[in-house]
Amino acid sequence: MEFFFLAFFGLAAVAAIADSGGSNNDDDDETPQQGGPGNDSLTASGDETVYGRAGDDLIGLSDSAHGYGGPGADTLAGEDTTWMSGGYGDDSIEAGRAAHAQGDRGNDVLTGADSASLYGGQGHDSLTGNDNATLFGGWGQDVLVAEDSVAGYGSYGDDTLTLSDHARGYGEEGDDSLTLSGSATGYGGAGWDTLTGSGETTLYGGAGHDLLVSDLD
Repeated sequence: MEFFFLAFFGLAAVAAIADSGGSNNDDDDETPQQGGPGNDSLTASGDETVYGRAGDDLIGLSDSAHGYGGPGADTLAGEDTTWMSGGYGDDSIEAGRAAHAQGDRGNDVLTGADSASLYGGQGHDSLTGNDNATLFGGWGQDVLVAEDSVAGYGSYGDDTLTLSDHARGYGEEGDDSLTLSGSATGYGGAGWDTLTGSGETTLYGGAGHDLLVSDLD
């Protein structure tokens, strides 16, 4: 069976070919694959679904597969409209082409590109996106880094957004801090927000007592 892994934090596709057995079920895509109580390595493609369960698991997905980490500090990577969820724990997730990734509970690190969608969930999460990705911080004090036409939404909590190129950022609920450069656009939303821009940036405060600082040089 052929699977595609992403090189974590590099967004570079690495082809890998595995002759699977054991927990990787080649005969029945309807049957979910499940890891054990330890640290598992699982792969899936097509209509397959994998559950890491307990432990620090490594999950690679492609071609619309679904993957769920479960309790533990899991590492997931996928592309081609895959759906990934870290579950409980501080997880690392990398989403490639048109993939959907959710950190769920814990302080998670998510990266995405090529129209990927990232959802931090509960916890203090870090989301980084480029190339038309979309970022949603969720609940907690999140850090979002957006560039190259990315849209970032802090959601609930006191969030920090860094925006460059043609990115758009929305602090939304909470006392947010937005730093912009290039031709980025920032919206503070509700709360006492601080927006700092340089270059040809555009700043909007929104509801609350906001501070807007623009460097036109």
